Amino acid sequence: MRDDQVVAGLPELVYQLTKGGTHMASTWRPSDLPSNRNGLWDTAYGQTLGILGTSAQLFVRGGSDFHLTGAKEFSDTSIIDSYSLYYSDSWKIRPSLTINYGLEWGTQMPPYEVNGVQDFAVDGSGNPISTEAYLQNVQNAALQGQIYNPAIGFEPIHAVGGHPKYPFKPYYGGFSLDCRGLEPQV
Repeated sequence: MRDDQVVAGLPELVYQLTKGGTHMASTWRPSDLPSNRNGLWDTAYGQTLGILGTSAQLFVRGGSDFHLTGAKEFSDTSIIDSYSLYYSDSWKIRPSLTINYGLEWGTQMPPYEVNGVQDFAVDGSGNPISTEAYLQNVQNAALQGQIYNPAIGFEPIHAVGGHPKYPFKPYYGGFSLDCRGLEPQV
């Protein structure tokens, strides 16, 4: 269960009657149906008769051994820490003129799961992939007329080398200056 508004797959089994799904081909077709329309006819035929196209359900791994569970059975705790400091002051320049100002610093830490089962992008060797390095490799390959397309996988964050706590680095430079302007006193 996550409280950080992440929308995930459906835990219920869902059946779909969609174009391109796997279903039986029609044994009867209109005689004047062009051959390039056979797929469209088969899809409409399957949907009309209620033949299923695809099915999907979310399954997750949980616990310290990452065993396969149903999505309804899995529960984990995600934490998102947020910190903020604010300083404000008023300066009365004259009896009829006051300046109000403030300085704020704040940060919202990346979400992390207590049991360390959050996914982390890794390369084929299990090393963490940084966005900067990936994009630099894409650019370098493109400049040489090549394609950079490495195998990418996902590991639980505690299984990644270096055992990072967060999936990305926190940003601590969130400063803002607040000046309420000049407020004449009547």
